[in-house]
Parts: sequence; structure tokens; C-alpha cells
Amino acid sequence: MKIFAISFFILIQLNITNTFAKGIPILRDAEIENILYQATGPLFKAANLNPKSVTLYLVNDQSLNAFVAGGQKIFIHTGLILNSSNFDQILGVLAHELGHISGGHLIRASQARKRASTSSLMGLMLGSVAIMSGNPNAGAAAIQLGRDVGIKKYLSFNRTQEIAADQAGLKYLEKSGQSAIGLLEFMEKLQNQELLNKTHQDPYVRTHPLNQSRIQAIRFHIKHSKFSNITVSKKLKKDYEIMKAKIFGYTKPLSETLRVYKRLKTSPFSKYAHTMAYFRIGDMRKAIKLIDQLTREYPSNPFYEELKGQIFLELGQPKRALNSLKKSVQLMPDSPLLRSELANIQIQINEPEYLNQAIIHLEHSLLAERNNPRMWRQLGIAYGKLGYLGRSWQALSEESFIRGQYQDALSYAKRAQQKLKAGSSSWLRAEDISLASQRRLDIEK
Repeated sequence: MKIFAISFFILIQLNITNTFAKGIPILRDAEIENILYQATGPLFKAANLNPKSVTLYLVNDQSLNAFVAGGQKIFIHTGLILNSSNFDQILGVLAHELGHISGGHLIRASQARKRASTSSLMGLMLGSVAIMSGNPNAGAAAIQLGRDVGIKKYLSFNRTQEIAADQAGLKYLEKSGQSAIGLLEFMEKLQNQELLNKTHQDPYVRTHPLNQSRIQAIRFHIKHSKFSNITVSKKLKKDYEIMKAKIFGYTKPLSETLRVYKRLKTSPFSKYAHTMAYFRIGDMRKAIKLIDQLTREYPSNPFYEELKGQIFLELGQPKRALNSLKKSVQLMPDSPLLRSELANIQIQINEPEYLNQAIIHLEHSLLAERNNPRMWRQLGIAYGKLGYLGRSWQALSEESFIRGQYQDALSYAKRAQQKLKAGSSSWLRAEDISLASQRRLDIEK
């Protein structure tokens, strides 16, 4: 499938430094991100966390998992959404993960791993001394003891963290007036997996060790909470079905989508899932027929217009795609991703009027997503096509620096300074990138 054909569902490989997660396949989707942020808003407030400081990432992975990594970043697998039964379960998991963030567990976990490694290292040193002294059995025992002590210390710490995150999550749910039944249902769903061989367990079970006391504590909370009979709003129930249908159609085989989502004539969720599935396999005739129905039935939905624009683009009709994406942005002007997709089409049309509009949309988007390398690259291309080479190279230096390509960042920044007015804001930013890139390169030597 051509790259622009999946631009509404942007798939990128995210490298997260200083964590165990490398090369995570992230799906960027304006609609699903909007749903998740709106639903999680009350939890952010209850946890005294700034929503702008916490980033939610959707991971294209069918396994059931969610985790915190790289600071205040929560990663949610598509498998968790598809295997959940309702939004209450997803909110329960997110409340738990926010408990890890507010508790500073990432930093503490790093310290615990160091302590565990120290115990193993001490055992190795003592064992080596014993072996060199002619007592190999005692040496082997010392090495194994050091490893066992280190592992036990870390596992004990990990269990403590999980209990603390549970308690924090329960507090946030209570404070925001929401039920913890979803969290209990999710934990009970996982309970049977503990009996499986670790190779067959979902990652969530391996990274969030369960025990009966944790489940009992959640049940106790539910018994005494005045919000236990509260369910999510009708809007969130609808949003949940939309989110699930979209992911299902995009990630599952067509035959499975058609089987699971049978009620095509009456259900907008079925139409959406079918549209996604046909679009993914390249059957644009069926996809455009279905999305036309959805945009007629729901003319104020920006995400149906977004998908319609992508289908027109795949059909080789960029001007019709442009009209649909314009409608999408008009309906939701604060979405940086929708503006980025509109800019993408305007850059492809490659006319001065549209290129200037693309620059406006991208600069607006970058106010919200300063560290988005794709948007910087788009901006660099737009400026370059208009002949503004200084601005183009400065934007490309931003992209390269974010991606960790420091030699390229340094080169682009220096070239940008040669074209930009000395002392201007763009020139000074290029200078900052040049110095920062050189420092990184010196460290790597």
C-alpha cells in the first residue's frame, strides 16, 4: 500500500531511549487519540497531572498490554482495546498506569534494577574469589545466591509498585466519580492467564504481576465506593464502539471483519469497520460507497471526511481529497494531525497557493506537537518547494535532531544559517541545534 494510503492511520517506528522499548510500531490516529484523551481527562485532573505533559500512544500490536515508558508516556496496545469488553475496562487500566506515573515508578524501577544488579555483581565477585581459591562449588553457590537475591529484591519491589499503582488508580477513579468495576473485570480477565506458560501469556501479565490480594483490594474498594454502579456515558459507549470498529477493520483480515460486523445496513460501526477493511485491501470502489453513506448520515463528523479524503487520494483524485480534508479541518480546527494530513495533500498538489497554506497548517500543528519529526519534514519540503532554503534546512535540522540523526542535523543547521538572517529567531534556533548536535556527536565518540 502506498504511503499516503495509510496517512490517516500513520504508522511509525518510535525509538524510545533509556527504556526497554525499542522500535515500537506506533499508530497515530486523530480520532482514536481524541477519544482517549477526552475519556482520560477526569483521571488526569484527579491525579493532578497536566494532560499536555502525558502522551498516550496507540501501539499496533495484537497482544493485550499497556505500559508506561520514557517518562510520562502511556502505551496502549490495539490488542487491549480489541480484547476489552467496554470502555470501563480501558479506563481502569489507564487509571492504573497513571498511578505508575504519579508515583514516579519509572525512576524507582531503574534504581531497583541497579540494586538487583549490584547483588548479582557482589555474588559474582565473591564466587570468583572462591573459585580462584580452589573452591569451585562454593563459588558457584555464591554466584547463584547473588542472582537469586537480586531477582527476589526486584520482584518484591515490582509487586509493591503494582499494588501502589492499583491504590492510586482506585483513588483517581473515585475522585473523578467513576466505577472501578472495569478495572476488576480486566484483572479477572487476566487471572486465568497466570496459569499459562509464560510464553503464552499476554505481556500485561508478565509486566504487571497479579496476585489474589490485588483483586481482593479492588473488590473491597468497589464494595465501599458510592460510584460502583456508575457506568460510562452514552457518548463514551458510542466512542468505544467507533474506536473498536476502526481498529478491527484496519488490523484484522477482511473475512473476519465481515463476519464480526454483520449489521451493515443498520449499524454505523459496521459500515465504518467495513470501510476500513476495504480501504486497507485496496478495494476503493466499495470503500467510497460506504464512506459516502457515512458522510451523508453524519455530515458533522470530521473523521469520516478525513477517511473520505484519503480514499479520494488513493483513487488519484487529489482535488476531491483536498475538499474532504478541508471540511475535516473546518469541523475540527484544533487537531494537529488533521491539519498535517491536509498539508500533506496540499504539498502533493504542489501549487504556490496550497504550499503557503500547508506551511500555515504545519506551523499551527507544531505548536502542539513540537517533537513530531514527520511534521518538521513536511514543513521542510513545503519551504523547499517555495525556494525558502534557509527555512527548509532549519526545519529538516529539527527533524534530524528529533530522530537522533545528529550529523544530518548539524549539516542542515549550518546550511540553514548560511541562508537565514543572522540573529533572527530561525537563525538562533539553527545555532541551538548545531551546538546541541555537536555535543551529542562528541559524546558518541
